[in-house]
Amino acid sequence: MKSEYIYAGTRATVLAHNLLNDTQLERLLGASDLVEGYGVLHDTYLAPYAPAHTKDDLEGLLDDYYREVKKTVALISPVSEPFLIFWLKNDFYNIATITKAKKINLTGDEIMPLLRVGGTVSPVDLYRAYEGRKLNLIDGVFKKAAEEMVETDEANEIDMIADRYYFEKIAEIANNLKSDFIKDFVKIKIDLFNIRNGLRAKATEGTSFEKIFIKGGEVYSSSLLSKDDSLRALRRRGGRDFSPVIEDFEKNGQLAVIEKKIDEYLHKFLKANAREPFSLAAVFAYVDAVELNAETIRAIFSAKLAGMEEKEIRTLIRKINS
Repeated sequence: MKSEYIYAGTRATVLAHNLLNDTQLERLLGASDLVEGYGVLHDTYLAPYAPAHTKDDLEGLLDDYYREVKKTVALISPVSEPFLIFWLKNDFYNIATITKAKKINLTGDEIMPLLRVGGTVSPVDLYRAYEGRKLNLIDGVFKKAAEEMVETDEANEIDMIADRYYFEKIAEIANNLKSDFIKDFVKIKIDLFNIRNGLRAKATEGTSFEKIFIKGGEVYSSSLLSKDDSLRALRRRGGRDFSPVIEDFEKNGQLAVIEKKIDEYLHKFLKANAREPFSLAAVFAYVDAVELNAETIRAIFSAKLAGMEEKEIRTLIRKINS
């Protein structure tokens, strides 16, 4: 069994090295327009999938690769359940998106392009199950989440419900696995999510922190009662890395700097653990890198479409990849 984990980690490390390199990123940033930018993608890890799409179908291209990532992960990994931590995020996002879209009377054809691939079920099958009131045939938790979402007309509450069900589900998964790495990763995700929401709740009137607190981490709700409590918890959980952004937040009150640092901290956690040969950390780091690459490419294309100058785009990308 150990050899299977070593194989999975080695394959994932090779695949991760095949993602965007610095030269390719520079070419994307320096592309004069979307046509040239899409041409650059033909020379990247997306090359096998690019001919089937155009510059106007970037999402289709990225979706094709993500589907392939899911297949590859299933082939190289000795167990598949841990990766539900990634795939379920897309399922709950899609359930929330369908619910919000139906509340403003969008049609099925209008809803489908809004949904993400990469869930445990395809967007088409999930939408059909939602429409046919058969989500319980996929997962009873999906049905419960959808029923709760329908009861509110507030988009942010629908998102909070999706988050709560997602985190509770992955906490259950982690607890059932014999992997300290996965248990630690999920606890860190939950703790940082709670700390972020604790800070956001203090800045938003009418937001009940108790309603959005997720159990399963190491930080208790009683230690996040005030802004200062939340910042202390962040220092304890994240260490000295967070000191500069906490100082920035206390000075300017901009939560975005902390949110960005939290995302960066999770990326670094996976990279640091990817060297462990007898866990799935390297495969987790690969999937995480794929998602970060997709975010980077989307940001570059969106910025060029909006007419942003190259200097501004570089600043944006530095924030994503810091």
